[in-house]
Amino acid sequence: MIDQIKREECCGCSACAAICPKGCIQIEQDLEGFYHPKLNSQNCIECKKCLTICPVNQKETSIYPETEERVTQAYAAYNTDLLQRYTSSSGGIFTLLANWVIEKGGIVFGAAFDENFQVKHIKVDSKEQIKKLQGSKYVQSQIGDTFLKTKTYLEEGRFVLFSGTPCQIEGLLHFLKKPYENLITIDVFCTGVPSPKIWKDYLEYRKEQACAEKIEHINFRNKSEGWENYRVYFSFDNGIEYSKGSKEDSYMQGFIRGIFLQPACYQCKFKEIKHNSDLTLGDFWGIRKELPEYYNFYGVSAILVHSQKGEKILKQLDQIKLKEVSVESVLRGNKNAVKSVTAFARREIFFDAYENQKLTLTEAIKKAVGQDIGQGRLRQYFNLLKQWVENLQNKQFLYEKLLQKEVHKVGLIGLGDIGRRLKQELELDPNNIEICFILDENEIEFEQQLEEVKSKSCDLIIICSFVDFYELRERLLSKDYLKEKIVSLKDLVIQ
Repeated sequence: MIDQIKREECCGCSACAAICPKGCIQIEQDLEGFYHPKLNSQNCIECKKCLTICPVNQKETSIYPETEERVTQAYAAYNTDLLQRYTSSSGGIFTLLANWVIEKGGIVFGAAFDENFQVKHIKVDSKEQIKKLQGSKYVQSQIGDTFLKTKTYLEEGRFVLFSGTPCQIEGLLHFLKKPYENLITIDVFCTGVPSPKIWKDYLEYRKEQACAEKIEHINFRNKSEGWENYRVYFSFDNGIEYSKGSKEDSYMQGFIRGIFLQPACYQCKFKEIKHNSDLTLGDFWGIRKELPEYYNFYGVSAILVHSQKGEKILKQLDQIKLKEVSVESVLRGNKNAVKSVTAFARREIFFDAYENQKLTLTEAIKKAVGQDIGQGRLRQYFNLLKQWVENLQNKQFLYEKLLQKEVHKVGLIGLGDIGRRLKQELELDPNNIEICFILDENEIEFEQQLEEVKSKSCDLIIICSFVDFYELRERLLSKDYLKEKIVSLKDLVIQ
């Protein structure tokens, strides 16, 4: 039965609860606050339908006929309506697709805030309601009975657009068991889903800090300073506003660092280029480099098209600027499309500090990570620059540091502006210090390239990226053959 699926593998899609003929599977929150199925074994008739449609258990099962050609094409796109683009997370493409479906008399399902700002899947059937579904919600969503409602509307012949995370879309498709020409599925480039319990606590914390009774509005991706510099925004009933960048807000830091994501997200089963959805939407990070003439201050979407149906609908949209690009150009800025987030090594320390020691979210993250949120990195970064500037009279400062340590072969990972300076210093005298390899952590093949490092006999591996050092260190420390050789550029400069 569904209780055979381990908690760390279950994605919480709710397909098992929807298919159960006896209603003996309930979706409940676990101790960390994530939604998972709970089986009432007394009512269970052991039909095993829950296991048959579980997308984790039956991942290789396809609902599409072998004769249907599945394609993967990529586009850069944005909605030409400035207001719709501004109120969306990226380029406003979801709004165009939702409008198209509703104009056909259809139904749209997606994640929305309820009256208490908890995230639930709802249906909308008018253009005025689409705004409820706009914008990112970085919380696990309650699916509720939306799978059942979707099937009812499909059987009635109505168009249905269903949007969600890749695992939610897989759950829906496995529940339906067959393709529907009147169904459009959209998933996203998904990092993972944070705990609804922590989100609920964070809402209370924000209200307390604002001395407010009620939250009026929340936007995870406020674009007042542009799409790339988005801010977390709250407004309260007493007129107070809260606005912080993602590196300053404790909840967003926990999300971005993967500290309190659902366990299944660390080994996601659905990290592939080819999805069973019709379309995958996300931000076109890196658009300035890949397609500078297409850059837009208020957002550009990246679209992966997986079906002929998705391609056909996309070409029918009005108010869209669309340009075909390579799939690789999209993936370079969206590693999370094909690779699971690295499990945070001190996750248990965070939850112990948060749940048992009753520390605030910021304090618990600080204890787990070992630094202040936002300010710590910035302060250390400027200290590093100061140290380097003070030694600029010595053109080979870092080079000499390495020779003092009797280092003659180095590997460099994560070249930023500072890392490039080190590279230039080392290249001045390649006879004494050899650069064995240079890896870019943003490349899709990064994990594969790391495996190849085993054959490189270097003395030291230097993490040159300061801003992303903590994330990179967590990833590298999971490789036993790298543990003893890792050093940060910061330590190298300051020692």
